[in-house]
Formats: sequence, C-alpha cells, structure tokens
Amino acid sequence: MFAVEWLTILSTAVGAMAALVGTVLAYKVRSRDEADREFRAERRHSYVDFLTALDAAHGELRVVADSPDGTDRRTAAALAMTSSHVYEAREKLLMSASAAVIKAGEQAFRTIGDLRRAIRAGARTPELEYHDPYHVFAEALWRLRLAIRQDLGGTELSPVDLDKRSWDGRADCPVCEPALVRVS
Repeated sequence: MFAVEWLTILSTAVGAMAALVGTVLAYKVRSRDEADREFRAERRHSYVDFLTALDAAHGELRVVADSPDGTDRRTAAALAMTSSHVYEAREKLLMSASAAVIKAGEQAFRTIGDLRRAIRAGARTPELEYHDPYHVFAEALWRLRLAIRQDLGGTELSPVDLDKRSWDGRADCPVCEPALVRVS
C-alpha cells in the first residue's frame, strides 16, 4: 500500500512536470511568433517610411527645380532633403531591412542625391539636365519597391502590369521622348 501511494504521487508529479513543460514550450513558441510578427511589422513600417521620405524629398526637390532665378538652390535643395526626413528613414531601413532591400534602398538614396546635385547646379524640371538624373532615380525607386514586394512575399510586377513601357518612364516622358527620337 505504501508503494501504491508513492506511485500515485510520482505519476502525479510526472504529469504535472509534463504539463508545465508543455505550457512553457507553448509560451516560447507563441512569444517567438509574436516577436516575428512585430519585427515584420516594424520592417514594413520602415519600408513605408523610407519610400514616403524619398517621395517627399523628390517632391520638395521639384519645387526647388521650379524655383525662380536668384533662389539659393544649394540651401533649398539641402532643406528639401532634411525636411523630408529621408536621412532618418534611411537609418531605420538600414537597421531592419533585408540585404536585398538595403542594396536597392541605397541605390535609390544615391540617385536622389544625384538629382539633388543636378538641381543645385541649375537643372529645371522641363530640361534634360533634370530628367537625366530623375529617370535614373525613378527606376531605382521602382527597383526598391520590387525588392520590398519580394521581401514581403508579394507577387512580381513588370512595367506592363502598370501600363508602363519601362520603370524609368523615359520612353513616355514628353521632355525625354523627343530627345530619344533625335538620337535614334
């Protein structure tokens, strides 16, 4: 009878330990899943922030490019970049993005810098001096979007899917198209 009591106590203890281990494992799996979801959400947020900041920087740079003669383009272009918060968004992207998205993001960042330099040098929106770096930026921006889509598990896109001839938009540009025809 004494052995039966110990056997009951032992089986109860083993059952309790199994239940505890199961609960701990379930908690760890759930915690890991929640952490993964939070990280993916943070990553998505940094992607949107960077794309939005690039778009804002481009919009503000266009204003500078359209500004009247006598405008301090160097200061205005620098302000366009800083007020768009593109530098902060880039840092967040560098901390959370996949390697492919970082590479595409850096290319987009470099190309908007090239556009900024052209504008500081006097390029205006209706001129090829503006459009040459703009179209390089436009393509880099699309490459970034495509890298983000792939990272987030989205389907592939082609320019045709969006009724475009190319990602850079040069072939459909009213400023660049006549220049392309002359060169051909």
